[in-house]
Amino acid sequence: MVAHMAAPVVLQTAYEILGVEQNASLAEIKRAYRALARVHHPDRVSHVDDVPRATAAFQRISRAYEILSDANVRQQYDAALELQQLQEQQRHMVLAQLAVLELQRQLFGMVIRSFAGSQ
Repeated sequence: MVAHMAAPVVLQTAYEILGVEQNASLAEIKRAYRALARVHHPDRVSHVDDVPRATAAFQRISRAYEILSDANVRQQYDAALELQQLQEQQRHMVLAQLAVLELQRQLFGMVIRSFAGSQ
């Protein structure tokens, strides 16, 4: 039987957090950041219970902007994203191969049982 691995936690990328495409210009990134920062700034929430949520969102938005607004950091980040995507593709290929092997094992078992039962 194939052991099922727990699904990895999928985190939002800096691009997803800011709602921009990976090929977005610095101006588009800055515009998205400013719009989100205005909405999620902790000083702008109307109820004190919303401050922790707004603070967390504002910190995520600010960190995403820090990453994408620095050309060198963004280049390194994009390289890491690409590597992560390749690793995820490899993981899916391995799981597909394991599924095929499991099907072959089950079919082989059925053939053996069928052959043994006919004698």
